[in-house]
Amino acid sequence: MQHRWLLAILLLLFLVPANGWSLTATAQVDARQVIEGESVALTLIVSEEGASPDLSVITDFKVVSRGTQSNIQIINSQVTREFRLNYLLIPRKTGQLTVPSIPVVKENTTVHTKPVSIKVTRRTEAATKGNRPDVFVTANVSSLSPYQHQQVLYHFKVYHAVQIANANLEKPAFKGFTVKEAPENKSYKTVLNGRRYLVTEVQYVLIPFEAGPLTIEPVRLSCDLQVPDKRRRQRDPFFNDPFFSRNRYVTRTFSTKSFDITVTPLPAYTGDIPFSGLVGQFTLTGQMDAAEAMVGDSITLNLHLSGTGNIIDAGEPEIPAPDGFKVYADIPEEKIEIGPEGYSGTKRFKLALVPMAAGDYTLAPIRMVCFDPETRQYAELTTGELHLSVSPSPDAEAMTPAQLSVDAPSPAFTKQAVEFTGRDILPLKEDLSAIRSSGRFTYAAFIGGLFAPVFVSLISILGWHRVRRRKDPAGRMYRKSRQALQAAENATDKDAFLANLYQAFISKVFGLCDETGATLTRQELIDLLTKNRYPETMAEQAAELLEQIESARFSGGTLDSGDRDRLLVQTRDMIRRLNR
Repeated sequence: MQHRWLLAILLLLFLVPANGWSLTATAQVDARQVIEGESVALTLIVSEEGASPDLSVITDFKVVSRGTQSNIQIINSQVTREFRLNYLLIPRKTGQLTVPSIPVVKENTTVHTKPVSIKVTRRTEAATKGNRPDVFVTANVSSLSPYQHQQVLYHFKVYHAVQIANANLEKPAFKGFTVKEAPENKSYKTVLNGRRYLVTEVQYVLIPFEAGPLTIEPVRLSCDLQVPDKRRRQRDPFFNDPFFSRNRYVTRTFSTKSFDITVTPLPAYTGDIPFSGLVGQFTLTGQMDAAEAMVGDSITLNLHLSGTGNIIDAGEPEIPAPDGFKVYADIPEEKIEIGPEGYSGTKRFKLALVPMAAGDYTLAPIRMVCFDPETRQYAELTTGELHLSVSPSPDAEAMTPAQLSVDAPSPAFTKQAVEFTGRDILPLKEDLSAIRSSGRFTYAAFIGGLFAPVFVSLISILGWHRVRRRKDPAGRMYRKSRQALQAAENATDKDAFLANLYQAFISKVFGLCDETGATLTRQELIDLLTKNRYPETMAEQAAELLEQIESARFSGGTLDSGDRDRLLVQTRDMIRRLNR
């Protein structure tokens, strides 16, 4: 029986002539009044498959396609086909907006929908009038005119008084910024206009790396919103009890406003020490783990850089070590967190100082220069003088040669005749039987004795090279780069891959320039390479690669396999070119 009905439906579909259908089009929206940041669902109902609407006439809204649906109905032998084209309308402004008459075209036939009027109310006006929406979103930035490299805090909040599901957050690209999302989102409750809301807050730290105008696009949240079912209520009050009420979910999209940011370039710097690239409020302290030492001892110099700002970009300051010292830099230690003020924490630089001669030494103040956006001036950070007293090592006693006095009488020598005093303990053998072999000297023993000095020399040379490699900063950076690159190749998640790729690239640059460190800004990278006689074009290309890695690392977006392979190949190629 079911097969007969199916066959009848198919016959009707294929036997009805195509010209028996007239093209019609209707526009429907799910709301005629919304609050700023909310979206409107637009559905175009057309009677012909393949009909194409001209949506360019819609200027008050941004249009996002949401797919199509088709329905076929048979009522009293009449076949009706209906195709639904679904769109999402995001208001570009507030006020009385209009969805104009939309032309729908198929072949040589054109029909028009009726215009639809939609009122978009400002959120502040809605709040004043006591409007209490089920769900809404907000966003704000800490500054619309930051300085270059000054951190900007971006807060996104979702307020919902009803249950939501299948939430999908579409973050902006944050072009022109390095981006870091706070590791934990905040959740709390609040009351607005007498209605209780659950609030979820997401924070991003943005650092603009170029001056000029930038735009932060809106954040969009799509979710399924729980709404009451408006079915006809039962006459029996028993079934009208809330326990038996039904709810349904509808998909809604909410968006924030965009922000136009004007990034101010840093003022010209004319100081006598290099600018560190730090923008914020910082302090610098320094101390040695001992005030007295002996020649050859290792004294640790600890530098603590603390504050709020782009401290994550801080590089090792210049250490004016006195003559007669060997200096070995260690990997910096950092404890940096994202809090209400953005990046804050401490970065610790450790250096091993080895005095090679005794004496009293004074280390000149260690200085760094940062830019304070609050005072709009450059500020110098200094540690003050550090003092160290070095005494001779007990293992290096002075060797004074013995001297003969010129006036001392020379000892008198008396020549004596040789006389026979007695026989030797072992009597001498005077016959041929005393000559006998003491053992056979083999060929292997001869070869071993011949090459033994060579083997000993090789072992000594290898040992010396091994010790030198341990103390050689460039060697340490080379090994660190190689290990990090291998770790990046084997990494399975995005964060580990990008962190190791960044470390491999930076360590290679430091090693090639006979330097040590863990981080580099774009300008520091260019300065370091040009100082070591690399072409400016190559330095710029290396800086561009660094920005790509940092952007992928901190933007919060996804990294597909194609982008991963591209970054890995570019990093390998740049390392090969820098090797020269």
